[in-house]
Amino acid sequence: MLRVTLQCDEFGNAWPIQQPGEIITLLFVPLAEPIALPEKGWVFPNGAKQEWRNYTVRRHRPTEGEIDVDVVLHEPKGPACTWAARTPLGAQVGYAGPRVDFAPKPGAEWLLLVGDETALPAIAAILETPRPIPALALVEVHDAGEELDIPSVKWVHRGKAPAATTTHLADALRELPLPKGAGQAWGAAESRIARDLRASRDGRTTVIVTSSPLVLDRADKVVLLDGGVVVAEGTHRALLRSSELYRDTVTRGEAE
Repeated sequence: MLRVTLQCDEFGNAWPIQQPGEIITLLFVPLAEPIALPEKGWVFPNGAKQEWRNYTVRRHRPTEGEIDVDVVLHEPKGPACTWAARTPLGAQVGYAGPRVDFAPKPGAEWLLLVGDETALPAIAAILETPRPIPALALVEVHDAGEELDIPSVKWVHRGKAPAATTTHLADALRELPLPKGAGQAWGAAESRIARDLRASRDGRTTVIVTSSPLVLDRADKVVLLDGGVVVAEGTHRALLRSSELYRDTVTRGEAE
């Protein structure tokens, strides 16, 4: 995991971030090329090809105009790994956002967070934010060497297997005893893991946080949140026809 600090020259040197855990999209380019920002509908001007990835704001320092994002380093290296490992101090990166992926649910008596190492920055940011209810996280990593010093986490080890190739996280979730009362669940992981987190527990509906069309197309109902507020709901195919925001969200999710 490599922590990258970003400073914003826009908005009077202040990021439009309300709290850690929000999501921004980073756009990567070779050092000698200009950054192409997307237009409406996530279309790049003049047919420009632009790599991007979504990242969680791990820390936010408003007085310094800085945010931290954690980049998971893995093999084979993708565009984000290459950029984070090789880009010199002072280089530019494009961004879009932010958007809210997690919003506290009124009336919830406990909170459950589920994910793999790609979700660790978000889970850590959420757990470190003071809240009046107990929280528990279930996180899959390779082994004990990848565990971080954050509270209230139950670690699941997949050994030498690559990410998204085992059912360890889904199995641990099914066996996890949950507190009594109304709770809130939030999850993020590699899309192939998200597809495994489908089984219902004790007759309760399982909520999956995903942008995978394969999962969404099988859902009885899809709810689209923007800033923690429900802005559209219906079937996957109906929302593709009726909601431009939904089409953009799914398109961006397929590219990750």
